[in-house]
Amino acid sequence: MTILHFFPELSNWLGKIEDPRNPDYTQFPLKVLLLLGIVMFLTHSGSRNHFNDQGGDSAQLANTLARMLGCDVQAVPHLDTLEKVLRTVKPEALEEFQACLLRRLIRMKALDDWRVGGRFLLAIDGTGLYSFHQRHCDHCIETRHSSGTITYSHKVSVAFIVLSAHLITGIS
Repeated sequence: MTILHFFPELSNWLGKIEDPRNPDYTQFPLKVLLLLGIVMFLTHSGSRNHFNDQGGDSAQLANTLARMLGCDVQAVPHLDTLEKVLRTVKPEALEEFQACLLRRLIRMKALDDWRVGGRFLLAIDGTGLYSFHQRHCDHCIETRHSSGTITYSHKVSVAFIVLSAHLITGIS
């Protein structure tokens, strides 16, 4: 109920993400896999294996997913399927999905209590996006380790809205 209250367009937004898989070999729609990943994150499961093992009543979870997405869900997929699919989904599509969620929360004024001076406080951090054992393009960053191994990676800067600004700045 809470998710659909804040994100009534959730099913449509997830449905817009292009599924790179061959439809002849897919059992679960992409939006089912993505929503299951969101549920895993929201329940603080810690790992895909933990979520799979502690899933509880899978029939009830399948019914909940079906209700939220407005599509037929007969079973709950194993989250290793999600991991494999996420390797092929365009990151830009997932970023646009995240932007839809954030725009909705801002429009609803759901995050207004965390504004500082009328604005959102952002935390910006750099992180590794991809790591390879061999250079695959001219943009790879080369890292030489003390062991003598070399890894190639791509980095990205990420911005997060700080939702506990009162803890950081002393604002209450």
